[in-house]
Amino acid sequence: GHNVQFDIKFVRHYAGIGGYRFEHRLYDTLSFSQQVLRLSNYKLNTVADYFGFKFNHHRAFDDAYVTAKIFIELARMNQGLPRF
Repeated sequence: GHNVQFDIKFVRHYAGIGGYRFEHRLYDTLSFSQQVLRLSNYKLNTVADYFGFKFNHHRAFDDAYVTAKIFIELARMNQGLPRF
């Protein structure tokens, strides 16, 4: 996710209501992009623009899809997964 610490609160809350635990490893393209890129800010649309990705901002599928594409590009630039 992008700024996953915000979103994970909702995921864990609603998973708990459904009787599920969500304890998976988290990768955050916000902090990953801060490690790899030098930008004026690290908003999702700014990072997407850096890579030339166009998307409909604040639409769940589009946000998730462009975040995945950003993660792949950051991993390529970093030559591996982030170090968190």
